[in-house]
Amino acid sequence: MSQKESSEQGQGQGQGQEEEQLGQMGFMSHFGELKSCLFKAVLATSIMTAVAFTQIKLIWVFLLSPLPDKATGSLQNIAPTEVLVMDFKVAILVGIFAASPFIFWQIWKFIAPALFNNERTMVWPIVFMSVFFFIGGAAFAFFIVLPASFQFLHSYSAGITQQQWTQSNYLGFTMRMILAFAIMFQLPVVTWVLATLKLITSQFLISQARIAIVIIFILAAILTPPEVISQLMLALPLILLYGFSILIARWVNPTHKESVDV
Repeated sequence: MSQKESSEQGQGQGQGQEEEQLGQMGFMSHFGELKSCLFKAVLATSIMTAVAFTQIKLIWVFLLSPLPDKATGSLQNIAPTEVLVMDFKVAILVGIFAASPFIFWQIWKFIAPALFNNERTMVWPIVFMSVFFFIGGAAFAFFIVLPASFQFLHSYSAGITQQQWTQSNYLGFTMRMILAFAIMFQLPVVTWVLATLKLITSQFLISQARIAIVIIFILAAILTPPEVISQLMLALPLILLYGFSILIARWVNPTHKESVDV
């Protein structure tokens, strides 16, 4: 092997090692940013949880408001430490919702470096939409769906059996419903992101509408308790949000034909 070939081979190996080192540095940098975002999100949630725990009695009064009048005050505890465990769970749930604006900001702050400059301008609107639909979905579940569900469940066997729900059962049911609605109401936000990245169009969403409706009803059946009212009250708003997502996709990422129409 000539001296020139040896030199070129050495340079190639040096460049390969340098690229590998840069790749490792890039990975460690992203990993460090991820840890930082997670730490800040957990810290914000912990602070809000601690604040919520100081007002736990008032929070429980508010949390029990969806119950029918006849069921209010009838919850039971069947374990010595159940009250304390339930209080901690409620405080954590309130802490998550109270810190949700900061949590979503940390999520999109971590994703932003992977976006182009024109896409980064959409981060603040997306953060606002994420918080709006997250809290909006939870509010819809708490003020509309839960009262209707509890009224139906409480009156279903009235005069036959005496219903005595435990505090744990009530909280588990309520948390599951609130989180299911809050997460599923992120559909327009997901559509906005995918349309911004040019991964979907409104025509694609229209063509997949029938499949989407079937999936929505399946998810509603999985995420809600086995009773029709809750399932319908999750599925129907999601179908409307799917239609709204089509409009978002058309506005964010219009096809050539749609651009001409506009």
